[in-house]
Amino acid sequence: MSLSPNRQLQVRIAGTLALVVGVNVVVLSILVWSGLHVVSASGWSLPTEVGFPLTVGAVLLGGVGLVALQGRYGSRKAVGRLSLNEFDRSGPRNVTGRVRRLATQADVPTPSVAVADRAEPGCLTVGTQRSPTIVVTTGLLKQLDDDELDAALAHEVAHIANRDLPVATAVAATVASEISCSSANDCFAEFSGIW
Repeated sequence: MSLSPNRQLQVRIAGTLALVVGVNVVVLSILVWSGLHVVSASGWSLPTEVGFPLTVGAVLLGGVGLVALQGRYGSRKAVGRLSLNEFDRSGPRNVTGRVRRLATQADVPTPSVAVADRAEPGCLTVGTQRSPTIVVTTGLLKQLDDDELDAALAHEVAHIANRDLPVATAVAATVASEISCSSANDCFAEFSGIW
């Protein structure tokens, strides 16, 4: 049973991607604006007819570039603070076997499975389309019955089938960075940590 892509979900994911690009463009705009003011305070400036288009182009390109980097490397950031245990075999409640069965039914590559030791229930899929990882918390494993667990895991496998994993990873990385930025120094450390 192959899953067909959900067009409505893809439209929502595209909207989310546009929002993430917008947030990055705003952040970069503030940085460029601040940089231009520092440069102009030193007495050096670009002519307006060259400076404005160059600035807009650089900010847009930078915003798209940041999202591409967050989509590629953001999975490390999204799950970096979780203590994960990866399972090749069955894992608790045969979660790996369940994911393998659901991935086969959806005709997608079998993702790796990791369990985070956290009390709150949660489940997310991160990584790239070629190497996805489904992360499940111990709280989710304790609170859900078998059918509910299968439904939660099927939802995560559907993210892989809909090919929206890079966008979801970029969103998770952006949110993780935004939440942990309480000062300018923290933000610099967070964004440089993506590399």
